[in-house]
Amino acid sequence: MQGSGLSESRSRISMIADMLGWGVRQHIPLPEVLKSIPSYRKLNTPLLNIRIVLGWFLAPFLLLVPLSSLTDIQWSYLVRRLIRGLEKGERLSFALRRTFPGQFPEFYLLGVERAEQNNRLETALPLLANQINYLGTVTRERKAGLFFAVQKLLITVYFLLFILFFVAPKFIELGEDISPDSSGIPWIFKHRTHLELLIPAPLILFLFVVLMPGMGRLGEFISLHIPFVGREYKRFALGDLAVSMATFLRQGDDILSATQWSLKATRSRWLRRRLSACIQKLQQGVRWDVAWGSMRLGRPMDQWVLTNAARREDPASGFELLAEWLQQEIDHSTRRLLNWVDPVCTLITAGLVGTLAYYLFSVLLNYLYALM
Repeated sequence: MQGSGLSESRSRISMIADMLGWGVRQHIPLPEVLKSIPSYRKLNTPLLNIRIVLGWFLAPFLLLVPLSSLTDIQWSYLVRRLIRGLEKGERLSFALRRTFPGQFPEFYLLGVERAEQNNRLETALPLLANQINYLGTVTRERKAGLFFAVQKLLITVYFLLFILFFVAPKFIELGEDISPDSSGIPWIFKHRTHLELLIPAPLILFLFVVLMPGMGRLGEFISLHIPFVGREYKRFALGDLAVSMATFLRQGDDILSATQWSLKATRSRWLRRRLSACIQKLQQGVRWDVAWGSMRLGRPMDQWVLTNAARREDPASGFELLAEWLQQEIDHSTRRLLNWVDPVCTLITAGLVGTLAYYLFSVLLNYLYALM
């Protein structure tokens, strides 16, 4: 998703967007507004300039070296660079792209560019800031839930592997000393050496999930064809699209123009194909709710929201309502995932431990019967 996540840099981006929106509402020059950001510092001494250089060189190692002040220095430098660009007369959209490449969502930058063309920055920047905060809220909730679920699964898998390779052999050896008959050994313990390939599998899967969003078309193709992940990916894509459409519609664009700008803003090849087909139908005179329905995005309830907005002749509110609806759906699916992960992992662990305990108990019971 193109929104903010759990990273510090994304929070700073949201703060900059909020300050820009507040500045235009209060009719304050944007360079002066940016100087009130906590990350901004007046760097007039050689010592601070040296710290800037150190901050850039140590940036790859900031995860290992707890020097948060260097991160502040870097962001202060970026904010100063943005201020200098605006003071030189650069357009805000160009200055943001040059100063923060890849940081702001594409729909935000295109929205700023569109507002500059129509001289609507005063109304567009506060709206765009709200949309960034919406995306940040949705993504933070989902990332927090997925982080807990993946962490729980990794701990469970490696705990089970620890039992199989370190605890189970001791119990099996004890059982064979009591009763040489090995026919009662459970299959999973008897063939545990075949499970050695599973040791790196959870870590590889975790790295794949983390790196998949940066794999471009290949990552998107794989995501769309994984049962649970594909459904969630489409839901996130539709949420991004709804926010983008609401943003451009609130700036005064019609449906066709807003769809064309949203096509430029999206990074999803899967979504671009559908938007291109929708634009062709809109240009042919098809009603916009029918054209959107032909893309088959989301569930019937999602389409009903847009159909209702078309009947009310207020498409902007329809897309805003759709974005809020999808946010609630994502929140509910995250909660369901968290509610299922804990008991499932507990049952799997209990099953393996119970199997091992039952094996040892049966060995002892057979031994007692043999003594009798």
